[in-house]
Amino acid sequence: MIIVLPAGYILRCLDDAEPQLTESKVIKGRMAVCWLVTPNSDKVKFSLRLERTQCTISELRTHCSALNKEVMERPSGKNLRIPEPKNLPAESSAFPVKSISMRDKLLVFITCGIFILGTLITIGSFILIFLDSSASTSIKMFGQSLTTTNVGIVTLFLGIVMIVITIREVFNVLRSDFS
Repeated sequence: MIIVLPAGYILRCLDDAEPQLTESKVIKGRMAVCWLVTPNSDKVKFSLRLERTQCTISELRTHCSALNKEVMERPSGKNLRIPEPKNLPAESSAFPVKSISMRDKLLVFITCGIFILGTLITIGSFILIFLDSSASTSIKMFGQSLTTTNVGIVTLFLGIVMIVITIREVFNVLRSDFS
């Protein structure tokens, strides 16, 4: 019987597995363990004590080699080889890596741009609002008199709305990624 452990988990020592495992190795960046179960075995109860770890594939391979050496030194160790997996992608790390699509990268770029633009608009609006009143400019447009203070208040509102919407969208994405 072969069990591939979850990514980032290992058996620290042989005593963490019951019955004693026959071999361990790395498959797709994860630790795999093997037991020899014969057809005449009635019932076999497996017990594993897993430990979360962050290690590279080479460290994981070294750990598996040390466990295999210990298996061979113990009296009940049998030499059963775990078959090599077929058609698997190349190993890159002990933890799965999620590739980011070009669409997602573009959305992150746009979101950051909107946030920065909202921040600049907000800063500019503070300058317009708190500008010295003697330097305030009045413009007549559509029969209305607009001052830089009025324009500053409107742009302040616009900048804050852009920032709030961007932050809300980021939290929505994070919430959907972790649920």
